[in-house]
Amino acid sequence: MSASTKKYYAYMRVSKSHQTHQRQEDAVKAYAKKHDIKYTTIFEDKATRANFSREQYQVMKDIVKPGDEIVVKELDRFGGDYELIRKELYYFQEMGVIVTILDIPSFNIDDPTLKKVITNIVIDLMGYIAQKELEKTKRRIREGMASSKKRGVKMGRPEFNVKDLPKDFNKYYKMYKNKDIKSVEFQKLLGCGKTTLYRWIGLYEEHIKKSK
Repeated sequence: MSASTKKYYAYMRVSKSHQTHQRQEDAVKAYAKKHDIKYTTIFEDKATRANFSREQYQVMKDIVKPGDEIVVKELDRFGGDYELIRKELYYFQEMGVIVTILDIPSFNIDDPTLKKVITNIVIDLMGYIAQKELEKTKRRIREGMASSKKRGVKMGRPEFNVKDLPKDFNKYYKMYKNKDIKSVEFQKLLGCGKTTLYRWIGLYEEHIKKSK
């Protein structure tokens, strides 16, 4: 891709609705001024860092082309899960999209060959960190379960109690089974989502079978 057709994009994210992107915006605009570039689009998301299923991020991911550049102020604005970040960076690298993260100097090297080498190291390091975090989490779970067992704490999912279901669940359940209402109407009556509804139905029907 020639310099004339290369496009620049900036990505910013905050976790909470009351937060602003101003600090990030100042940084990415300063980078653009320093390098005499103009952004085609500056994408903004207000979403948690848990995963990359964010609306504006996905829009950006769909339109970038090989040779384009994405500028992000900080690594944790890009994401918070090392394994997911590693996969995203690897995806862009394989695609030929340049990712510049302003708070990591290795991502700001002008030499393309050296930048790729160092980026590979960073990506591998993130994979290592993610694996260690996973191992640490699993170890803590095992230790916690062992400790609870020693203290006689009962493990496993609490026993289901129909009394915990929403009011009138039984009445609406019968209407649903008789096809007087559809699942969407059932959800609205209970004020819950599809997944929750079917989980409640499953637990309720399991309870009925055990009661017979």
